Amino acid sequence: MSVQRSLALAFVLAQFAASGYAQRLLEAPLHGLVLEGIELTLNQRHEEADSLFRLVAREYPDHPAGHVYRAGAFQAWSIDYKLALDSPEFDSLLAKALEASQRMTEADPDNPWGYFFLGTTLGYDSYARVYRGDWLGGVM
Repeated sequence: MSVQRSLALAFVLAQFAASGYAQRLLEAPLHGLVLEGIELTLNQRHEEADSLFRLVAREYPDHPAGHVYRAGAFQAWSIDYKLALDSPEFDSLLAKALEASQRMTEADPDNPWGYFFLGTTLGYDSYARVYRGDWLGGVM
């Protein structure tokens, strides 16, 4: 495994793993779906993970989780199969996740999940920018 692939995979896994350490759990049905989708992603069952995260986005349209985790699964898929991260669909997921995360933090500034999803979205965006050669954009 190359160093670049190892670092990229570590970044993606860290983003997924961090969701387990927030002080408050997501609401029960959403939490279970997210954990199942993360497990599918980690087991490289990307199409199933994408389908599950699409369901999350449909069932919880105002919540950033479906968009954030679809983007994460997309990024993991691209790393596993050495695919380009220059998809308009990936960028659209990040835009939706960013908007929903910002709404969440504005509506409830004491909810740590809004900040978690906002930070995760920005992390995925930074990784994608660096991957595309925009090193400066990836760190700013």
